Amino acid sequence: MAATELDIKVFAMFPTGSEPSNWTWVHCLTFELATLTELHFSSKPFKWIRYATGIVVGAQGHLSFEPNSPDDVMNYDDDLTSTSANLYYHVSPAERRRMFLTDPAMGRTYHFQQSHSLEGGVPQRSCGTGWSH
Repeated sequence: MAATELDIKVFAMFPTGSEPSNWTWVHCLTFELATLTELHFSSKPFKWIRYATGIVVGAQGHLSFEPNSPDDVMNYDDDLTSTSANLYYHVSPAERRRMFLTDPAMGRTYHFQQSHSLEGGVPQRSCGTGWSH
């Protein structure tokens, strides 16, 4: 029987539909405790995990051991746990509004237009943008 790796799983909330009130926890990162300990990325590993999660999520937030306690921010000076743990990355309502599109049916698309004219014997391309509905 193989030994189970101890790890830290990080969950963040993401919108699940076209309504700004529909958010759900999504598992977005996993860090093996042995790897974090061996590589020693930071003297404050939980602060480093918060930083890495912010890059992945694209928003500023705080970590907590509880999904329903956004004000129960963990102590970033603590050492790594010796057991597996789930962490929840909470973002403020202002960050959520920034993450959520005003009109999710509206998105920017990019398309290339091939010109039929030749300049110097080379077909010309232009990158245009258009709005899809």
